[in-house]
Amino acid sequence: LEVEESLVEKALSILKNNREIVVEEYKVWLPLYYFAELGVSKKLIELLKFPQQLINIDVQKKIKYLEKKYRFSFAEEQKDAINKVLLNRVLVLTGGPGTGKTTTTLGLIELFEELKLKIV
Repeated sequence: LEVEESLVEKALSILKNNREIVVEEYKVWLPLYYFAELGVSKKLIELLKFPQQLINIDVQKKIKYLEKKYRFSFAEEQKDAINKVLLNRVLVLTGGPGTGKTTTTLGLIELFEELKLKIV
């Protein structure tokens, strides 16, 4: 951008002193996002402290059941997410618009309810 480094450093310093940004090492956040990320990371650490529940089911069979019930085919990535959530205590499901997060989540909720598992 052809801006002098000293001007950028001065601007960042002013923003930091005014608490308009949070700076850690070489990372910069708006305070809202910094504290949101901090809260999420603390919650994930808390969730990971719970003991792992062993789930003895045929996941592929359950996925096929859901697909038949809703006349829908899960994409391979969605099937993978369902498998992972049943094998791990925590899964962060991400993706852009229209990638199937909601459909995957609805399938997971139904599966969890059927298995009498707690959804947090």
